[in-house]
Amino acid sequence: MRITQNLALIGALVATGAQATVHVVKAVANPFSFLPDTVNAKVGDYIEFHFLPANHSVAKGTFKRACEPAHEYGFFSGFLPVAEGESDKVFKILVENEDPFVFYCTQGQHCASGMYGVVNPTEKKSKAAYGALVSVLEDKKAKQPSKTTPFGGALIDNPNLSKPNETETETGSENSAVPSQTRPQTGIQTQTQPAVIGVPSPTFIEINPQVTDGVVGIPQASGGAVTPGPVQASGSAIGASVALIFGAVGFAVLMI
Repeated sequence: MRITQNLALIGALVATGAQATVHVVKAVANPFSFLPDTVNAKVGDYIEFHFLPANHSVAKGTFKRACEPAHEYGFFSGFLPVAEGESDKVFKILVENEDPFVFYCTQGQHCASGMYGVVNPTEKKSKAAYGALVSVLEDKKAKQPSKTTPFGGALIDNPNLSKPNETETETGSENSAVPSQTRPQTGIQTQTQPAVIGVPSPTFIEINPQVTDGVVGIPQASGGAVTPGPVQASGSAIGASVALIFGAVGFAVLMI
């Protein structure tokens, strides 16, 4: 079971006190792109998508067809329109394995214009390989998942806006003890934080691992507030004793 595997992973991280890196990726315009567009992440790391003007989304894609959603175990943020600065929401996913995967913006022709990226690329599954598929697209309009509300991750408050005392840094290092508040326009930003504080929020477990085939012709979102999906984070910590229980459960499942 997918959820059982995720519980095992999170429980093990709790018990071992492992450190997880938060890889910050920004969705930008002029030109349409994700910054950075290539991420190398370890199992247990998080990828946190931040949304800048105008109206972007992020979905898991496939290396078989460009600008189309993954057929299973995907994710989708929904659309997060913003006029200036950053959206007050970010979309956060857990890296469950080191297999390469692609992500793209489902808005209009953003993907066809270069708004895509790859996590843990290989020689055959790289940004360049995906770009070759994009270059031969006949229909430049990106496809959305059949489920149009967020799934497969957590839609949470933007830590840059909701926690002014918390800092982040422009660095690829996983060992930065104190992130910096500076938010540069380009480059990779990462935050190093404990994998779990107390008991992990259940929203980081893949809630909807059902088939998410793309559907041609679904209207693109165009502004207004995004309806909260079932993956919005609660983020409350419960106590070290309960965390130890999750750790024991995690290791028990991993040993099966």
